[in-house]
Amino acid sequence: MLWKQAKSHQLQTVNYCMKIHNATWYPLTECRAFTPYIRSKVRYLDQLKDIIADYLSVESERVKRRKLDILKFLFGTLSQSDAERYTHYIHTLEDEQSFLRVSQDQVIVLKSANTSFNTSIQNVKRNEKILNENLQSLNKMVVDEINQMQIRLDSVLILN
Repeated sequence: MLWKQAKSHQLQTVNYCMKIHNATWYPLTECRAFTPYIRSKVRYLDQLKDIIADYLSVESERVKRRKLDILKFLFGTLSQSDAERYTHYIHTLEDEQSFLRVSQDQVIVLKSANTSFNTSIQNVKRNEKILNENLQSLNKMVVDEINQMQIRLDSVLILN
């Protein structure tokens, strides 16, 4: 009963995510990561349900031991070795999460540096344009002044 409710909720959530896929705010949701994640977990639980059904169908000593292992897993009655193994897995996942956080922080720093670099390049291009315009204006002024001086010089030479 609970499994059917969970699957129903998963389907509703996936359908909602598909429905809002074209919305402008879709990237702000967790749908992109959640949909494949929840589908994989549902498949995993379906497989686990099938495995449990297989184990419960055959009654041998080995199967009974496996049943106990599965029941231990489902109800959380772990042995010391199980606890140590799961603790090891949890630490491994935490390390991976830590690595992912560091990687995400590095990506943020790189994006920030890239944005800053792009802004600097734009400022350099704008300043280069202003400098070129000013140099052209200065060149025009110098040429005009040289022409004026040439005219004056010619006038002085003609008078002498």
